Amino acid sequence: MFIHSGWRCSSTYVWSRFRALPATRAYYEPWHEALADLTPEMIGRHTPDASRLGHPGGAQPYLAEFSDLLAPGGGVAGYQARFALDDYFLEPEAVDPEQAAYAQGLVGAARSEGRVPVLACCRTLGKVAWLRGQVGGFHIVLIRDPVQQWLSFYSLRKRPRPTY
Repeated sequence: MFIHSGWRCSSTYVWSRFRALPATRAYYEPWHEALADLTPEMIGRHTPDASRLGHPGGAQPYLAEFSDLLAPGGGVAGYQARFALDDYFLEPEAVDPEQAAYAQGLVGAARSEGRVPVLACCRTLGKVAWLRGQVGGFHIVLIRDPVQQWLSFYSLRKRPRPTY
């Protein structure tokens, strides 16, 4: 299952509800550029409580599901930083064997545990059709009223976050 959304469209909340189910393995932002250099220390530092973004989840690290997928030198095995934004848009017929293998690897890792894979990401809106063709599955696209989306960003202005 894939959950696609823009930023500040409640995808973290929806992801957290799936994450709470024992039958799922819910990956948070599996196309995030930070996955290229991810380490166990980074996983432990990034929690909803520490983010000040108003996300649910408390002290449980966002990226805990990637712990056993780390490559020996760091980063998530098979992930390339270009997947996040350089290749944000992929036409349905595009050929990208590395990105396809990465997506199929995440799905396969969850299924090998007998769990349903859930991939929730703000960096996949431009490749929804491509992912459907490469991996299949059920795809949810979250859309929010643009004014409310902007107000959500604006509400974070008093919180020290360089990305906002």
